[in-house]
Amino acid sequence: MQDALKMYQAKALTTTGLILYYLKIKIKKGWKFRKKVGDIVAELNISRSSFYRGLARLSASGIIDFDFSNEAIVDICFREDEEQEEIKPEVPVQEEIKPEVPVQEEIKPEVPVQESGISSYNNLSDLEKSNFIEFAKQKTKDYPRPIISIVDFLFSRDKLGNLRLNEFLSAFLESRKVDSPGPGEEISPGLFAAWEKEFLELSEDNLVFIRRASDAAEKEKRKIWLKEWRLKNELSEVQRR
Repeated sequence: MQDALKMYQAKALTTTGLILYYLKIKIKKGWKFRKKVGDIVAELNISRSSFYRGLARLSASGIIDFDFSNEAIVDICFREDEEQEEIKPEVPVQEEIKPEVPVQEEIKPEVPVQESGISSYNNLSDLEKSNFIEFAKQKTKDYPRPIISIVDFLFSRDKLGNLRLNEFLSAFLESRKVDSPGPGEEISPGLFAAWEKEFLELSEDNLVFIRRASDAAEKEKRKIWLKEWRLKNELSEVQRR
């Protein structure tokens, strides 16, 4: 872990990469890792907002699932289909939480933590996350200062200390009540992989890929797939930086 911290301090490792390295040390396959957020960010010497962004990127990339037991404690586990490198954890999960006082007395945030919005985001399906990112991009496209990374923007805080994700996610969920997706829009992993192969064979030609649809319903479904595929590759690119 010390080597990873040195690499991070030398800017040879991203924050997301540091968090992933840390989790691979702490978690065995099938384990659920539980620890206070304050302890984790102190151990890694990173900010809470950076930690939340890193979790969101790892979750969106299909590597982990996470949730908050309360405002101070996070539960994390690797997804079953994620090939996890075998790294011996330092201590078992049950030994991680040893508060000397009740948990509620440990919470002393400078600003509201607001993990509820992050939990709501994490509960979205992959398709819903893709639609939400596109929704946020449309909402911010006319901002005076262009948004370079929509993910970083959503998991940052405004001048009042409020997590921007909350406002955009509330608006997205409200709009979804009015314009909910029709039946059959979910794309199975098998179909996603088959269309990815077809799309790459077409040299990523969007128009030809859409025109190959057999009917109007499949045409709309292929358009949704393109959004998901772009988001997947965008998040992978962010993680490699």
